[in-house]
Amino acid sequence: MKLFVIMIGIATAIGGFVGGRITDSTFSFLGSLVGGVGLIICILSLGAYFQYQEERKRKESLPPELREVFDRWTGKKPLISKSRWTPRPFFENKSKDDFKEWFAHVEPWNRLDFRLMDILIEKLYTNPMFEVFVHTSQDHNLVPKFIPLQALFDKGVGEVSIFPHIASILYEAALKNRDSVRQIISSKQLNDSELKKQYGLAMDAFESSLLLEPNFYPSYLQLAILKYLIGNKSDAIKFCNQGLETIARMKQAPFQKTNIPSIQNANLEFDKVEAQLKSLLGKLVV
Repeated sequence: MKLFVIMIGIATAIGGFVGGRITDSTFSFLGSLVGGVGLIICILSLGAYFQYQEERKRKESLPPELREVFDRWTGKKPLISKSRWTPRPFFENKSKDDFKEWFAHVEPWNRLDFRLMDILIEKLYTNPMFEVFVHTSQDHNLVPKFIPLQALFDKGVGEVSIFPHIASILYEAALKNRDSVRQIISSKQLNDSELKKQYGLAMDAFESSLLLEPNFYPSYLQLAILKYLIGNKSDAIKFCNQGLETIARMKQAPFQKTNIPSIQNANLEFDKVEAQLKSLLGKLVV
């Protein structure tokens, strides 16, 4: 500290004499001020530089595991180090961390909000149907439609409404495949391979919607219709009954007490789908 003060004093004196020489005077107070302040700035800058270099060396000397922990704390790197990622099929994921790592590196899933992925993993990581949902979403190119759903979390309603929204997206995508199944079956030139493809895409999407939201009652109707189209009456009856049971349970909710029009009209939608299920069930049990 004494050396530091002495150096500043010397720089101040030299600055004063140099300034005086320039201004044709014996000693310049402005020159002394410039000399002292300039030296202080140089010393502080050098100190900051050497401290940065020291911290960098110390960080690089850490084992990789500890360095990843440090990076996560400081927010400089993602949870999973991309340099250590080895591509693998989805079915090889076993733990929650495996699923998080997979989604963090695979396009286009790595563009989804981490809150959405966390809640999906928490719900499905032990369910074999998780893989069906992932492949169905990719086959229908639905992942880009999931990205805007991060707004639900920003509004604080993500955990409550995220699954019904994804179920609705899956449902709408599957309707096109259902229509294709109808067209192929009614066609005079039946294409078995295309029928199998369209039927599988529709079934996987409708079932995935119920995997995420078991109360998404329109999917029961569509699954019953698909089974009816291919002549599987027993499964069609099963889905009809499941749909009717779901609607009966949901009708017990006091929708009429809300001021939200879309919710007040829920009973009208229930009645519509319920009527369709009963009509189809009547054809099946004759």
